[in-house]
Parts: sequence; structure tokens; C-alpha cells
Amino acid sequence: MQCNIIMLGRRDHGDTQRFTEKDLATIVIDKAIEVHHTLGAGLLESAYQECLYYELQQTGLLVEREKQCP
Repeated sequence: MQCNIIMLGRRDHGDTQRFTEKDLATIVIDKAIEVHHTLGAGLLESAYQECLYYELQQTGLLVEREKQCP
């Protein structure tokens, strides 16, 4: 199985760090679960999206919202 390496800039380091797709997926899913547990169910999607965006930024990752795909 081939595993892609993704290079991402980090706001706190000013350089790039290597992440596998699995690493990134783990970070995103963990933060999404944390946000959902904190806020609970029943809010609008935009509330969860805003909080997830904030939490991902707090990890030091450069995050973009709803990036258009070519």
C-alpha cells in the first residue's frame, strides 16, 4: 500500500512538517469528536464548522474553509 506524505506549513513554526494522510485524518477526526462532545447535538452545521476551524488552527495547522476543488 502506498502512503502519501503531505507537507503542511505550521503557523507556530514557520516551516513545514510532514504528515501522512492517516496523521491528518486522526487529527481532524479527534478534533471533530471533541467539538461535538463539547457542544452537544442539535446545532446548525455552521456552529460545528466554526468551532472545528478554530480547534484545528489551535493545533498549529494552516486551515482553509470549504476550499473549491478543481
